[in-house]
Amino acid sequence: MALGNEASTCYEPTMTPKSSATVYQDDIDRLKKAAFWYWEYMRRNDLYRRYCDVMEQYHDYFKSIGVFDSMQTKEYLNEMVEYVSTHDDHLDIKYPPFRRRLDRDHGDEAGHKYFKYGFLCRSYEKMFGRIYVHYFFGIDTEETLQKIFKGENVTFEASAPPEISALTKLNGSWLVSIDDYTPNNFLYDYERAKSITIDPKGIINKPTEVSQDIHALNLINKAVASIFEEQDIPPESLQSVYKRNLAGKICFWIRFYATFHALDVGQGA
Repeated sequence: MALGNEASTCYEPTMTPKSSATVYQDDIDRLKKAAFWYWEYMRRNDLYRRYCDVMEQYHDYFKSIGVFDSMQTKEYLNEMVEYVSTHDDHLDIKYPPFRRRLDRDHGDEAGHKYFKYGFLCRSYEKMFGRIYVHYFFGIDTEETLQKIFKGENVTFEASAPPEISALTKLNGSWLVSIDDYTPNNFLYDYERAKSITIDPKGIINKPTEVSQDIHALNLINKAVASIFEEQDIPPESLQSVYKRNLAGKICFWIRFYATFHALDVGQGA
């Protein structure tokens, strides 16, 4: 998802306070720390940087013809999601309303670039499983070291919903599917989905994980919505994502490092 490029809120706290005694703050703190380091690893990855550089070339082009700002609005996203959810024909998908307007107002070149940009965004989503943020955003190592040497308090946590939801990329498997697809940032508007399916074996054998997956869907939904306005995420959702992906699971860290190894060799994960 390319939205979210200009004004990243990676390190601004947006979460709600603890709401009940059943939610363990330690779990949430560990989740935020994992999200922080996941992003710091990712933004240093060569393949991620190459993707960002190419995407910024497209962004510069769309800025030059005066349409980039409109592509960052909630209205644009709603229009695209509504259109894709109601059109299955290959030609219709190839020529959504926004591309037709580009063809009309700026010529075929603009429409063709937009078409290619759509493939790039989809590839980015498949490769990295997160809302787009340029690698520029993150900690300044030199500045952070200076603060540590001076005895200043430095917090290595990511609290913004897009950073937390990025960890769902490392979910080994899902017990729910949206219109027969694995959940991702493109499949975030569940009210428009034709079907949300739960694995019958999951209901019987892993009901707790089904519940945790539903909390993860809620987190993805709010992560996309947070691009446009601040979102309150229930602590229960944060703890569920932690328990589903991290708690007591060495396989999480194996997937963590395997993801970046695969990216380093250009294969994705």
